[in-house]
Amino acid sequence: NMAYFECGSCKTVHHIFAEGGATRLAKEIGIPVLGRIPLEIGTRESGDLGKPEVLAHPESTASKAFVDIAMRVATILAKTAASAQRSSGLRIVQ
Repeated sequence: NMAYFECGSCKTVHHIFAEGGATRLAKEIGIPVLGRIPLEIGTRESGDLGKPEVLAHPESTASKAFVDIAMRVATILAKTAASAQRSSGLRIVQ
């Protein structure tokens, strides 16, 4: 989720969309929060240009958050696939 904005000058973190909403909703519906993406101008700019943030600004906080989320998703998918292979198979939903 787009979680916060960190001021580049004073480093104060501002929770523009409030704080904890994604965590509460995820807990309510039984899914994990995959990560928290900071609002960064560079992310918006690279998105407007159609260039992935992780390529445009690989060292940015947002880029690192995207990579962490991708790793979490890959891990969840790998575990799900391994579990499905041990049981009745992976169910494809269209």
